[in-house]
Amino acid sequence: MLQAYFEPTEDERREGRKLPTAAHRAIAELVAKGYFRVIVTTNFDRLLEQAMVDVGVHPSVITNADAAVGAMPLVHSRCTLIKLHGDYLDPRFRNTEEELKRYEPAIDHLLDQVFDEYGLIVCGWSAEWDNALRAAIERCPSRRFTTFWASRGKAIDAADRLVQQRRAVRLSITNADEFFTELRERVLALETFDANDPLSPKVALARVKRYLSDPQYHISLHDLVTTEAAAVRERTSSAHFSAHNENPTAPTALARLKRYESALDLLLPELACIAYWADQKHNETVVEAFRRVSEETDVPEGGSPHGSR
Repeated sequence: MLQAYFEPTEDERREGRKLPTAAHRAIAELVAKGYFRVIVTTNFDRLLEQAMVDVGVHPSVITNADAAVGAMPLVHSRCTLIKLHGDYLDPRFRNTEEELKRYEPAIDHLLDQVFDEYGLIVCGWSAEWDNALRAAIERCPSRRFTTFWASRGKAIDAADRLVQQRRAVRLSITNADEFFTELRERVLALETFDANDPLSPKVALARVKRYLSDPQYHISLHDLVTTEAAAVRERTSSAHFSAHNENPTAPTALARLKRYESALDLLLPELACIAYWADQKHNETVVEAFRRVSEETDVPEGGSPHGSR
């Protein structure tokens, strides 16, 4: 009975109806590039799955508690799609207010992991009817990663409470198609930077958080931090900090310190983030960064050795 509402006829397909939207396709492309690893949806259509298959991604789909128990661990799945209300071809899908009051323990456990270990982009959700989902977000104790709450107009009370609790960044959008399409374009623009292009501290910090959250990026994290450490060593060498013809006055000393701060504006937040969130296996990355900065042996003319520890 439900198939006719979700599956397009040939005429509807030609008219572009009941097919993945621009938002679905933009999300799928970001999944294919590794930027989105987990998607939580209250929809029970298959538009996201269709969009991902079109770009060569076959997600791990969880539609009920049994699937949650037997699912591939999030960290090992290219993409996990959690359909909280089920699938329209499965008679166990949720739709009534009573059905949305609570989830099975396996689903709650999975949501607890997602909301604790991943950042959130919330789009198209009022938070008004889905009591169990709202409760899952409310009981999450951590604010490890940023939450972005995209909505049209002012959020209603239920959503506003969650925004305040998660200290979310509010985003005013026109619609989901424009929002996710623009997000995809901005991400692709960042990808055009080559390794020698300067990154902003915010972008560098976002990369460190992303690498820390997934063991498969351990080498990428090491390379990012140690490469920046080597760049700091070069920027603070005698070639850039010669003291020749400088008067040792308070203003010149302050200016020199500010230049040192500028040279460290990427490395310091990267190391601070690692120190806060990393575990013991990342110690060598931090030690190597300090080693690369401190092993400079040349002495600026009229200055002090960089190699002192």
